Amino acid sequence: MLASSLAFAQTRLHVSILPVQNLYHIQQDNWLPRLLQEELTRQFQFNDQFAVMAPETGELWKERLPNQVEQTMREARLSHLLQLSTQQVLQQLSIRWTLFSINNNQLQKEDFRSQHSLQSVDALLQELLQVLQTRNAVFADLLLFPQDVSFEALAAFYRWKDLNPQPWIAKTRSAHLQALRNLTEQYEGLDKRVRFQSVILQLQEAYTQQPVPTELLNEIRQDLDSLQDDFSDHAEYRALSSLWFYVQGQRFEAKAEAVIANARHPYHGPAWLLYGLTLNDDEPNPRAIQRGLRYYPFVESPENPSRVFTVLRPELRPWLPQSVQPTSTSDLAYDTQQSGNSRYEELLQQGVTQFDQENWEGAKAAMEAAQQIKPETVVPALYLARIALVQNHMEIAHNSLLELRDRFPKNDEVALYLGFSYEKQRDYNLAESLYRESLQINPENPKSGLRLGTVLIKKGRYEDAKSFLESVTAKFPGYAVAWWNLGLLYRELGEMDQAQMALNTASQLDPNNLQVQSVLRSLPVSTSE
Repeated sequence: MLASSLAFAQTRLHVSILPVQNLYHIQQDNWLPRLLQEELTRQFQFNDQFAVMAPETGELWKERLPNQVEQTMREARLSHLLQLSTQQVLQQLSIRWTLFSINNNQLQKEDFRSQHSLQSVDALLQELLQVLQTRNAVFADLLLFPQDVSFEALAAFYRWKDLNPQPWIAKTRSAHLQALRNLTEQYEGLDKRVRFQSVILQLQEAYTQQPVPTELLNEIRQDLDSLQDDFSDHAEYRALSSLWFYVQGQRFEAKAEAVIANARHPYHGPAWLLYGLTLNDDEPNPRAIQRGLRYYPFVESPENPSRVFTVLRPELRPWLPQSVQPTSTSDLAYDTQQSGNSRYEELLQQGVTQFDQENWEGAKAAMEAAQQIKPETVVPALYLARIALVQNHMEIAHNSLLELRDRFPKNDEVALYLGFSYEKQRDYNLAESLYRESLQINPENPKSGLRLGTVLIKKGRYEDAKSFLESVTAKFPGYAVAWWNLGLLYRELGEMDQAQMALNTASQLDPNNLQVQSVLRSLPVSTSE
């Protein structure tokens, strides 16, 4: 039946390319290693089946966990990580590859080598993609997106990008931006890269000025609009657009852009941070922010021209490690409290990471420890109830959720998972009531909307479910699972053209979902014009 076929869409493979090491280099010139890392990343970004970590985020992880590949992959939820080392002799390039992957919760490592001639940028990229295609099946469908730019132009661009002028103040920001813009006058093929970096630099400038000059905002918007045709499907672009709205106080528009970014890249930390900062009208959403910080680790370092999202540090300070820590106090009680807060946040982050990796026992141990430190908080107890639900310990889960509802009657997530507990027990009336209650508390919770649509289908109220799921997809157009469920419902109702439209949308949002592709192929060919 239809209800049994509803399933969550599969997520894209999360891939990262570490900063490339230049072996046996004679001079301190890092443009070619940087080119390899960033242009390969760029190719992955254009291939929809992957969610790729931005190079700047990769550098943050390297600073946070130096030489700890497995821990980085597990905490960042990477499926594959590439590490390259190069040696260049004249126009010949030798690359030593290491491909790390996590399969069945086990880290696997594969080493291989390749040789290349530096004839043209696109020829080199084509060869690099072919190496990956032949080494691992997950890369078999990688396509080349030609860049039509010379090595000379990219060398100038990446030499500029490798600069980190200090102190990072208005005067040095202005000079750095002008040096960037001068590149378009000297070289062809750099316009889009220059505009993208210009957005990053000017957003940093905008964040230092309140109120932000209208002229500066308009200039950033013009650059963003000029990039839209090429980058509108990229999470990084959407996150920058979200930040542009956020710096002006346009929270609804900022949230909408962050939602689209997360639909394209479910592990994009800055998008989660912006979503958390804009989800509620009156205060930030801690769960979304904590999730963002899991994927985008803030580290203590000087301001950097490439790290635009670090401008959010003041708003995020309550959730950052060792934040708001006075250095002059000697109050032992205060120090003890702060130490407990730090340990609680550490255990909470560890538990959520283990939960996301479906390591239920590890998540349970971390959440139980966090609960002992702060028994008055809802998050550890709610995660423990969710773990019990996943493990089908229904009595434990249900009793815990009932207790939590008494303690936290206005918490939308408690209502959501108590509703899910009733749904698993086939008490669809109570499940529906609780999902509606969750949405009344927080209309911006897409999970509650999805579950309500599902339970309406299980109750046989297809028309009600259709009307509701149509409203969910209208409100959350980047929510692939809602389009998937709506497409299946249309198919069940015999509305094949609508089913085709909804499932095509789900496929565009999640092109790696083979189940959507299979259902699409099974639909009858439309006869409508």
